[in-house]
Amino acid sequence: MRVLFLITRAHEGGAQEHVLTLIRGLSPDCETILASGEEGYLTERARGLGVAVHIIPHLGVPINPWQDWRATESILDLIRKTRPDVLHTHSFKAGALGRIAARIAGTPSMFTAHGWAFADGVSLARRSIAIPCEWLLARLTHGIITVSEADHRLGQQYGVARQPKMSTVLNGVDPLPPVPERCGLEVPRIVMVGRFESPKDQSLLVRAVRQLERPFELWFVGDGSQRGRVEAETRSLGLQDRVRFFGTCRNVPEILAQAHIFVLTSRYEGLPISILEAMRSGLPVIANDVGGVSEEVDEGVTGFLIPRGDCVSLRDRLAALLDNRELRRSMGVRGRERFEREFSSQVMVATTRSVYERVVLSARAVRNTPEGLAAVFGDKQASVRKLQ
Repeated sequence: MRVLFLITRAHEGGAQEHVLTLIRGLSPDCETILASGEEGYLTERARGLGVAVHIIPHLGVPINPWQDWRATESILDLIRKTRPDVLHTHSFKAGALGRIAARIAGTPSMFTAHGWAFADGVSLARRSIAIPCEWLLARLTHGIITVSEADHRLGQQYGVARQPKMSTVLNGVDPLPPVPERCGLEVPRIVMVGRFESPKDQSLLVRAVRQLERPFELWFVGDGSQRGRVEAETRSLGLQDRVRFFGTCRNVPEILAQAHIFVLTSRYEGLPISILEAMRSGLPVIANDVGGVSEEVDEGVTGFLIPRGDCVSLRDRLAALLDNRELRRSMGVRGRERFEREFSSQVMVATTRSVYERVVLSARAVRNTPEGLAAVFGDKQASVRKLQ
């Protein structure tokens, strides 16, 4: 089977790690090809795995009708050149343009929603565009994967798609050996991994630790347009000696191995890979209860869930973990056990491969039939019109 992956951005992020994990896991049974709107971490790593990489000119995040049309033409040309069995799209823009191009080319297409663009926490303006767009695009799509049950329910709620077209495949990451037990004499380190962009809220974490009257260090891993603002806020609160900004790092597992508490303050999420990496490292997790986060974090067992934007709850949960080394240890151990049991990359890859096979077989079976037209477009009247 030949699979063409299409994603808008190539920077380090959850969706990009997801694609990279699929590429690694599908080899050597599948031939994989990667296309992106830019060079970056993902394209570099994919080439290192011997994967053919194509850059799609004009494929960018902002909506620009002229640029988007040219990007669609480039995607269509690539599909015709590479002749994939299935086009697997990721991220909103690539998902939209890729599915349109695949429909024109007659190629089965899939879309993985790494958190819907109309999730709770997204601006009303963006949601008002995303909901009708995803509804229409689903009619061009042969298969949709959600990375959490919460996103599956949300997709059903807005009528984007229903089974059997939409299925849930939980995120997974590659296993690593357990991290040795942290030394109890160290100043406890809090770490957050995530890009400094609107979905994340690093500022909330800075405000919460400002209220802690106990030793701690706070490490931020990631980069982005909001980093400068958060650094300035850190200085204004007099925390510059206790907060460290690592920027983009290629050694995240090593950094997590030196931490004691993992925090993720997101306004909205799908099923965050960064939390899975923290669980793999045996860290207790404090995270905003958004998207599929509650499917990863077992409240009071592997960590704590807090309401989105609740600075007081975040402060109190941090204080509880900072003051209790045994609680940190026990939550971390249980998180590691749950990771090994439920979130392995092998399960994610195998399940995704089965979705590919179903999509390809169903597309072949229904092609050029009235029933097939109805199945692809989700339109019961399509078959009637065809017969007439």
